[in-house]
Amino acid sequence: MFKKTVMSLGLVTVFTFISCGGGSSKEAKEILKKILTVMGIPPKNITNICQTSNSSDVCEGLKLHKLENSKNKTWQKIKETGVGQYLLETTNPCEPILLELTDDDVDYDSGEFFLKFSGVEMGETTKELSILEAMVDASYLSASSVSSIKTLNSSDAQNKFYATLYGDLKKNINTLRTAGLTKTQSIRGTLKEMAEELKEYGVDSTLPTKINACGDDMGCVDGELTELSSKLLIYASETDAIVEAQKDNNAPLSVKEVSCEENNKILYKEDFTNNPNFTSLSNIGKANWNKENGYYIVETRDDLNDKYWAYSPNIGNINPQEKDIKIKLDLLIEKQNWGTYPNIGFYKNIPNEINEESRVFHIFNFNANNDRERIAIYTKDEHLKTPEWSISDNIWYSIEIETKAKGTKANIKVINKSNNFIISDFTNVNFSISTFNYIGIGYYNKADYGSDWVLIKVDNILIEEH
Repeated sequence: MFKKTVMSLGLVTVFTFISCGGGSSKEAKEILKKILTVMGIPPKNITNICQTSNSSDVCEGLKLHKLENSKNKTWQKIKETGVGQYLLETTNPCEPILLELTDDDVDYDSGEFFLKFSGVEMGETTKELSILEAMVDASYLSASSVSSIKTLNSSDAQNKFYATLYGDLKKNINTLRTAGLTKTQSIRGTLKEMAEELKEYGVDSTLPTKINACGDDMGCVDGELTELSSKLLIYASETDAIVEAQKDNNAPLSVKEVSCEENNKILYKEDFTNNPNFTSLSNIGKANWNKENGYYIVETRDDLNDKYWAYSPNIGNINPQEKDIKIKLDLLIEKQNWGTYPNIGFYKNIPNEINEESRVFHIFNFNANNDRERIAIYTKDEHLKTPEWSISDNIWYSIEIETKAKGTKANIKVINKSNNFIISDFTNVNFSISTFNYIGIGYYNKADYGSDWVLIKVDNILIEEH
């Protein structure tokens, strides 16, 4: 249960957004009020706020209080209405939000740095802007894993925690800039590394429990946060690996996209924050919901010793021949291997077996002898694949399928979520699918030429009418 925490004015700034929507003709005529709350970042260090995109990390020369922009078909205007309060009028509230900051503790770029956030989702009235939220929106942390640390019992302890994050963020940016990374690479590397350390330190449960146990003893809180800071700071022994991971990534920061489609009817949604109630057929614990990180994970193997397989409850007779639908999901393959085809399948009947007769279509990691490292999307009649060698280990990929023409055509995209690069964009391709009621995850079969474990993770499944 979330607790109500009153934050000090030094760490909380409220921005009121008034947004003209872009998701439907109805919403385009409405003005919607959105509240943004900046937490853990001193207001004096905020130099600009604007809406941008995943292809840009700047406010394009537009200044706070004087912002008026019609570029890219988005009109936006900001004016100050009071101390720390701002009105934004925009034609698209779902565009990413950029917070530009300046701090004397940052030794490079004249002290300038930034954080990027997802836009304000349709139906939501508030949006938090914080270092933790930046990690969540970049998919480095799950929203559920930070809920407890955001709602500590003591407001003083909460402020101290956020101050620790802010101080360590600046120090880490300096460390990575000194090591030769660009500003964007340093911010990305810092957020990712700090998120990993928070997960390892128990941000979901252990850390908030320790801090709450201190009660009003701020000396105790300081001790806990000093220990945390020792984990969050990037040391020389860690720098080389971070630089190696970031140095070739010249893309802007990427955040999760939010939906502006107000009138789309959601047919099925599963982000695995809570128990999805999938049925696991593995007798050795190889198909499970990962509660800590909020995804479903199956360790598949090319043999018949166990059913490395799980399936959803009945999701409700989804028929793309009656109405066009949009299917979105994220998948990650930890280590690809020949002859093992971890997949997400969509079935008419209960898939307590991998039954090709019942399977309407499936999405899988294609890794055959002379045809390697692809994502494949197969119906009974159509076979679509990304280019060879286009899929890397330990990277999240987003699959987007929009059916057309009563389930006979589709637009399909495969996107690398680490840099927002579109690997494949199939437009108006043949894609013949019928009614499905279940989703299955995993793989098992008689061994052919591969049998090593291959781990698949699945997250953010969304099926909606469009």
